[in-house]
Amino acid sequence: MQSKNQPPEGTDYWTGEDPEHPLSDWKYAVENGDTRAGYWEWAQDARQCDSDLEGQQEESETEPVGPR
Repeated sequence: MQSKNQPPEGTDYWTGEDPEHPLSDWKYAVENGDTRAGYWEWAQDARQCDSDLEGQQEESETEPVGPR
């Protein structure tokens, strides 16, 4: 398991950027006081949240709707 404050393998720590969670979004979160995490930790947490949301969405699509 990679450290929370490290980029994915093959990505430069200083100049790399997560393609789905841009540096500008992290800066916005920092400026608004929404995070104090470093960029790579924030990006990893954001990817985990995305994964969790996708799992919840898949579960809701398979659950029956209406009374039984």
